[in-house]
Amino acid sequence: AQKRTEQRVEELAEAQKRTEQRVEELAEAQKRTEQRVEELAEAQRRTEDRLERLTQRVDRIELRLAKVDGRTLEIEYERKVGGYFGRLLRNPKVIDLGDWEEKLEDFLTSDQIEDVWLADLILKGRLRFPLANQPHPEAWLVVEISVLVDVEDLERAIRRADLLRQANVLAIPVVAGEEVTERALQMAEGRGVVLVKDGSIRFIEQALQRYT
Repeated sequence: AQKRTEQRVEELAEAQKRTEQRVEELAEAQKRTEQRVEELAEAQRRTEDRLERLTQRVDRIELRLAKVDGRTLEIEYERKVGGYFGRLLRNPKVIDLGDWEEKLEDFLTSDQIEDVWLADLILKGRLRFPLANQPHPEAWLVVEISVLVDVEDLERAIRRADLLRQANVLAIPVVAGEEVTERALQMAEGRGVVLVKDGSIRFIEQALQRYT
């Protein structure tokens, strides 16, 4: 019995030794796993940083392209003012505000004049629509041009047309572009802003009722 007991003790000691060895192996494996997880987390952080930088670069490129597209569209409208705005004005001409600066100074501050100068396009011609007080009066169109017309474009056109009316100019706000947001569409109709889109002109009657 003593012999068997000693043998059993030796077996338990051997089993304990194997258990301890296994525990050490598991602990080492756990350490390697944690190290690998940390390496993966670091790699993920580097990937996210690179993705963020790439996203920023793409955003800057898209912004530059949008500016190029917008400028190209402005040039297109300026080159073809008769085709785009001939339904509103007879013989429309692009205005050089430098020729009108002295007159504007009698009514507007320098900041207000500068704001008007920043309009994408200002045209002058005789309205094709007779008014009650005078037939076919001279009118100015204050045009804001954008690939995607939004509320901010309308607000700028309205504000700058309002400034010109302070200088006793019959000014009508206009927005022009390839697409228009739903909010901008509703605002154009409600505020009487002429909308030029894909060669079509909308809300002329609303604009004439409001601004003439």
